[in-house]
Amino acid sequence: MKFLSGFLALFLCAALPLYAAGLDDLTWTTRQGEVTITDCDEMAAGILEIPETIDGKPVTSIANAAFVDCRSLTRVTVPDSVTMLGERVFINCRNLTSVVIGNGVTNIRRANFDGCRSLTTVSIPNSVTTIGTYVFNNCVSLTGITIPDSVTSIGERTFAGCTALAGIVIPNSVTSIGQNLFLCCESLLSVSLPEGITSIEYATFAGCESLRSITLPDSIRYLGVGAFRDCSNLTGFSIPDGIPTIEDNCFWGCTSLATVTIPDSVTSIGARAFRECTSLTSITIPDSVTSIEKAAFAECSSLTSITIPDSVTSIGESAFEGCTSLTSITIGNGVTSIGESAFLSCNSLSAITFLGTAPTVGAIAFGNVANDAVIIISPAQTASFGNIGEIWNGLPVTLPDENPALEHLTWTASDGGVTITDCHEAATGELVIPATLGGIPVTSIGNSAFSSCRSLTSITIPEGVASIGNGAFSSCHNLREITIPDGVTSLGTSVFNQCFDLESVTLGNGVTSISNSAFFECISLTSVTIPDSVTSIGHSAFSSCRSLTSITIPEGVASIEQSAFSNCNNLTSVTIPDSVTTLASAVFANCSSLESIAIPEGVTSIEPGVFQGCSSLTSVTIPDSVISIGNSAFWKCSDLTSIAIPDSVTSIGDSAFSRCINLATVAIPDGVSVINEGAFRYCADLTSISIGESVSSIETQAFLECTSLTSISIPDSVTRIGNEAFRDCASLTSATIGSSVTTMGDWVFRDCARLINISFTGAAPSTGINSFLGVSENAQAYVGSDVAASFGGVGSTWEGLPVASLAASSIEGTTITGIGTIEGVGSFANGSSVTLTATPAAGQVFIAWTGDASGSENPLTLTVERDLNIGAIFIEPAAHGLVTQETLDEVVAERDARFTEDQIRSLSADYTIGLNEAGNVQMKFNLFESTDLSTFAPLTLNPDSVSVVDGSICLEFAPEDRAAFFRFSVE
Repeated sequence: MKFLSGFLALFLCAALPLYAAGLDDLTWTTRQGEVTITDCDEMAAGILEIPETIDGKPVTSIANAAFVDCRSLTRVTVPDSVTMLGERVFINCRNLTSVVIGNGVTNIRRANFDGCRSLTTVSIPNSVTTIGTYVFNNCVSLTGITIPDSVTSIGERTFAGCTALAGIVIPNSVTSIGQNLFLCCESLLSVSLPEGITSIEYATFAGCESLRSITLPDSIRYLGVGAFRDCSNLTGFSIPDGIPTIEDNCFWGCTSLATVTIPDSVTSIGARAFRECTSLTSITIPDSVTSIEKAAFAECSSLTSITIPDSVTSIGESAFEGCTSLTSITIGNGVTSIGESAFLSCNSLSAITFLGTAPTVGAIAFGNVANDAVIIISPAQTASFGNIGEIWNGLPVTLPDENPALEHLTWTASDGGVTITDCHEAATGELVIPATLGGIPVTSIGNSAFSSCRSLTSITIPEGVASIGNGAFSSCHNLREITIPDGVTSLGTSVFNQCFDLESVTLGNGVTSISNSAFFECISLTSVTIPDSVTSIGHSAFSSCRSLTSITIPEGVASIEQSAFSNCNNLTSVTIPDSVTTLASAVFANCSSLESIAIPEGVTSIEPGVFQGCSSLTSVTIPDSVISIGNSAFWKCSDLTSIAIPDSVTSIGDSAFSRCINLATVAIPDGVSVINEGAFRYCADLTSISIGESVSSIETQAFLECTSLTSISIPDSVTRIGNEAFRDCASLTSATIGSSVTTMGDWVFRDCARLINISFTGAAPSTGINSFLGVSENAQAYVGSDVAASFGGVGSTWEGLPVASLAASSIEGTTITGIGTIEGVGSFANGSSVTLTATPAAGQVFIAWTGDASGSENPLTLTVERDLNIGAIFIEPAAHGLVTQETLDEVVAERDARFTEDQIRSLSADYTIGLNEAGNVQMKFNLFESTDLSTFAPLTLNPDSVSVVDGSICLEFAPEDRAAFFRFSVE
């Protein structure tokens, strides 16, 4: 046991790292007192740390291709002295796995890491402003990378061919990105683009076959040729307002693309822009578009109907060729030319309605359409198309139904019933769909039948309708309410998508499922009645319904699919029945007003992003049935202060609780084996964490910037601690590393500036780069005697830390004799939390702590890191004018500010002192020569300046202008 009475100066000695490559492998030149590395022996192997100086001269540059084909190098550190990295510096270093670039580099030039097939980790400093072309081209092992906020531009093909890259965040500082930037990044799932970017260049995301969705900032004004070509998993896309042209090949081969929003700024749809978008069922072309170019929608085999607005003047050759599900098309009155093969092989196309005069038509424009296909015109158009019954371009000319109530409707009939296929956009006000047409009952409303009928306010659906197709009422912007009759059993996808004025919906009892995007972006929707017949709620069904405040889900529902209620930012209340067993990813993402949620017992998995961005969420009940919590499940739930994770949980995903800035305590159950990457990253209020005994790995950045975390105990089950796991935990003072930890990654405790006690219960683990850089200058590695040799022995230095014995420390308590005691002193293991209580004797009052503690908090809780000697100060009220608690309201802390310090000292007999409501000492002077009270100023105790000098208590008071000291003798 040790007792320290002074300060021990600790001198830290950094151990030199071991590596295979060295100066002997390097070639350099010296010019004007600065060294440039020009070459490296291709046989150099292992770890290379480029020195800061050579022969006393600073290394400032690395020449072009200096390390080209050094295929045995595995890790390279570029020192801070280097300010210039040439081009192709590390090209084809195939076994290079990790690179640290020093803080002097501002520009990562062309092809620096091109072909580094094993590269997994790159540290880019905040000094870098430019990332050049081809920099990480074909780095096939790179799964992720952090780009600092200093970077403003990223060159072309920088990440092309990075087939393992899964996600990336481009910081807000970046204003330009090059073409082919993510070409053939097959694993890329998500990309965050900053607001400053104005263009997506040629083939930027071409071949990103795993990319499912992407949100572009409003600043984008250009989508380049082939920008998203062959993104075969992209399901939806909203083109930002302000883009004038959808360039050639932009979405060619996006075979999963089901919804696209084209803004009014677009004037031209380029050649092959949506070719082979085989999942696209409907598309709304805005009135701003004037031309549809060659093969723009060719082979969109799910497209069922299309309306060409009056603004379009030309339809290019093969524009809709091979759209085999297309049943009807309305061609606006502005079209003057239709190109060759424009509708060739649209073999379901039966109704072609022209609103204007006959255009010029290329060869076989309507070749191989449906056998019963007709050209539908108004009587006024016969002059250009020919008389009714005549043939125009191979098809008979006819008139629409002459019933005035149906002048805007198009339909098809069969023995089974009538299907409403289209309603002209000119329809206004209230529209009643008849129960029968020509004696045949109306049984269905086809895909996109009323899409973009923006002037309709009310639609009555007859009882005989059984099915309503995809997008049937989408973009009916003025539709206010609708009732779905009980006979309807099927609602298509996007059925009321973007009905901006829709306020109320009643679904009939025949509906069994609410389809994907059924009410997407119905921003005025406040009320929905979901019948008991419903068993599932589809993908994005109510996404972005910003006026929806509450929803009751009936007992029969078993599954709620991805993003079903995402971005409902006024939703405060949700009732989920016990019948629900599936809550898919992002179900309630960004429901920023949702305050509480109870997850039903049948749910076994909280999928990725389910509650991400629910910034008002304060209460979550997770049932014992849940076994996994997915990636980003509670990301940015900034009001969440606590959460009870049940013992049934075995998996917590990446970023599961990241940015829960008010989360204070978490207990990780014993069933969890891995704390995944970023699981509690940026949880700024997290003060304590209990890690279960089954955890074997703590992954990268698991607790990064948990700035309130004061101590951590890693259980013996853990074998690995990942890169930056506890980096920037600014309040962390102690860490206990379990006996099974064998590996610690890079920067595990970097910049934990208060970390002083690091205890190891097992042998020395292998460590990465600077695992303890930036910890307290007094930090020590405390080790047991049985493993001390693996750390180099007690008294040595290991990883920059002095090695000390893992022993106990003591707290000694001293008081002034006969007036009080300190309870809780004794010997404790380093890192222990200890509570001390100062108990005054009869007639005494506790004032403050002294010695190795300060302040007036009582009891006092502190963490033992070393031997401490702590005193308590007491005052006898009767002897020193101390008033009682009952007279506190009469205590006033004032003095005449004109008195000098010496005069204040001379008033020592003319005062009373007392405690205010906060427990602080205050003083009142009883005698004043001046009657001018306007100059009085507060006089309050500085609790850190209470001391015992020569047997007397000294109190330091702090008036507004200067300090005053008073000494009280203690008998």
